[in-house]
Amino acid sequence: MFALLLCGFAFTSYLYGERAEAGQETVLQPAAQTLLSPETMQEDLDHAVRILRNVHPATYRGFSDEQQAVIDAAYRRIQEPATINAFYFIVNSVVCPLQDAHTHLWPATGNHNRWIHVPIIWLHDGFYVHEDREPFRQGDRRPSY
Repeated sequence: MFALLLCGFAFTSYLYGERAEAGQETVLQPAAQTLLSPETMQEDLDHAVRILRNVHPATYRGFSDEQQAVIDAAYRRIQEPATINAFYFIVNSVVCPLQDAHTHLWPATGNHNRWIHVPIIWLHDGFYVHEDREPFRQGDRRPSY
């Protein structure tokens, strides 16, 4: 249901990955009020915890007692069906205590890659496009981001 961005890499939940591998080009995000079963939430939470444990630099030696307590609390909160919206905040409660700017969640939709990668450089008077990327040209000044 969610993709976990960690250290610049996107790790998508098991359920999303399975659909994508099945050849489905567009994965539509269900409505925020859609109920998820405890089993579905556990699969996604297991995936997030596994990625954090095995990949994140702050947890490579294992979770601290505080982090483990937050994880245990999240598992207790998914014993009953919950909406996708509520589940997002449950998983986010596990991710946020890491307190870094490079690990976060977003809904895994077919649209999550809809951005234009524009290499920029930051000079004394602003941001400039470093390489041609439609519709931007090298040297274009970008007033803000």
